[in-house]
Amino acid sequence: MRINANETEIDQSEEQEVPTKKVLRNADSITIVKIQFYQSSASFPYFHHIKEQLENKYSDINVISEQYPLQNPRKIIYYLMIGIEVIVIVLIAISSFIKPLLEKILGPDFYKIVNGNKLTTIGFVVIIGLFFTQIIYNTGAFEVYCEDKLIWSTIANNGTKPTIKTIVKFLKKMK
Repeated sequence: MRINANETEIDQSEEQEVPTKKVLRNADSITIVKIQFYQSSASFPYFHHIKEQLENKYSDINVISEQYPLQNPRKIIYYLMIGIEVIVIVLIAISSFIKPLLEKILGPDFYKIVNGNKLTTIGFVVIIGLFFTQIIYNTGAFEVYCEDKLIWSTIANNGTKPTIKTIVKFLKKMK
C-alpha cells in the first residue's frame, strides 16, 4: 500500500497477500494454549515469541499467559516479607514518636541517620523488598498447558524451555 504526499489517495495495488494460516487441531474450534510463568522475568519476551509464532501460523490456536502460582512455602515467605516491609516503613514514618524504643533497637547513632533521612531509608527498604520478592517469585517456571493438560514444564525438564516445534508436536498428539 502506498499513500501519496497529500495523503488523500491510497494505491492498493501493492498490497501484499496475507499468507493462509494452517489448522493444527480443529478448524471448527479454537484451542487455548495457556502458558504460566513469572511475568516480570526474562520469560516474558520468550512468551511473546511463542505466542506470535503459533498464532501467526495456526488459525485455531490462541495463546494466553497466566502468572505462575506460588506454592505454599514461597507464598508464606512472600507475605511475611511484605508484612515486615510494611512494619519497617511504618516504624520509620513514625520514628519521632517512638524515639526511645528505636534508639534502644537501632542505637542512637543509627537512629539519627534513619530519622534524618526518612525518605531515603523508606526507598531503600522498598528496593530491598522488591529484590527479595523477585528472588521468591522467580521460580524459573514456564509451564505450557493445552485444554488444562500440562504438555511442557521447565521445572520437570531441568529448566529447558520448549521450542515451537516441541509445543506443536505435543499439540498434534492431543488431537
